[in-house]
Amino acid sequence: MIKRALVISWIVIAFVMQVDAKARPSLYGFAPAYPVDIPQFSRPIGRAPYFDREKIVRVNVHISNKGEVGLVVAVDTVGQKFADYASQWITALTFIPAEEKGNAVASILPIDLRFRPKVHYPEILFPVDSDLAITDRTIYYASYEVNGYALPTLRKLGKYFCASKWTDTVGVYPYVLVEVRLDSTGAVVDVQPIRDSYPALVQQVMSGALWGSYTPLSIHGEEREATCFLLVSLFPQLFYPTAVWHDAGSLTTVDMDRARVSLHPDTVGLMQYPVCKTSPADSFIISGFNQSLIDTLSAVLSVDTSGAVSLYRVSPTKSPLRGVVRSLESKLKFYPAIDYKGNPRYFSGLVEIIFNASEIVRIKYLW
Repeated sequence: MIKRALVISWIVIAFVMQVDAKARPSLYGFAPAYPVDIPQFSRPIGRAPYFDREKIVRVNVHISNKGEVGLVVAVDTVGQKFADYASQWITALTFIPAEEKGNAVASILPIDLRFRPKVHYPEILFPVDSDLAITDRTIYYASYEVNGYALPTLRKLGKYFCASKWTDTVGVYPYVLVEVRLDSTGAVVDVQPIRDSYPALVQQVMSGALWGSYTPLSIHGEEREATCFLLVSLFPQLFYPTAVWHDAGSLTTVDMDRARVSLHPDTVGLMQYPVCKTSPADSFIISGFNQSLIDTLSAVLSVDTSGAVSLYRVSPTKSPLRGVVRSLESKLKFYPAIDYKGNPRYFSGLVEIIFNASEIVRIKYLW
């Protein structure tokens, strides 16, 4: 046991020396745990839980201040059987423990497990991978929330007006990104422009940010000062002046009226996920199929840098509705994802297509 501990210690030390030149992602003095290496899938022990369509299960992994794995708990109790099955590979991993103010600490690490039918091994998505890259901003920020860091949120933003028209020649909409400094009560201290592709809107966004309503940063129950980033996207399909924007929590962010305003704790990952050009973004009318059927199918939806949409890996593979899902592809019109330099980026994510004995087909976006 002592020999094994020494070997692991030397592996960790060597690994830290190797990646020392690359900055470890952190925010407000906290850096999430991350794996030393990618998972090595051995022959599975036991039978995988039954499922007939692709799914994502979020689990919280308890990691000690020495990088040792403890409990693996599904966020949704329905997914615990998947968490138990995947734990045979998760517990075999060596982690660099989380750091808080420079000290190694025990922590909870959210991980997404992606299961595909007839594939015995899940794809495992970490907030920060073994190369110190942030894989997805949503799960990265979740790693702060589960460890006592309530990041700032935007509750309300006032109306803004856009008098000029623009031509969509490259498939990317104009936007304004500003830095917002908050005091410990959530009141705005300062607003500064960071980047924009539409100068005519900058002053309106800065004024709106100044009078917006925010929740403050809270670390282990203590409210603190914070710096965050407000993104306002200008979609030509919307009416201007806009209505007052209110945080609606669970509403899908692929909808233009939700995605036009967002508050980011940091400038990591994608600045904006793909946004649907049609409204509503989650329901479509399709005719010419057996509308008495009730079923839910999964598929991977990809949006390339030009905004072209593809639906693939549709499951269950034997569903008579697979062809209907394919026909849905032609109805989906999206703006591509963009990074913090304003460049379009390829994106793919899982969706559920819901049929409920109607010509109205609904989409649930799982990102």
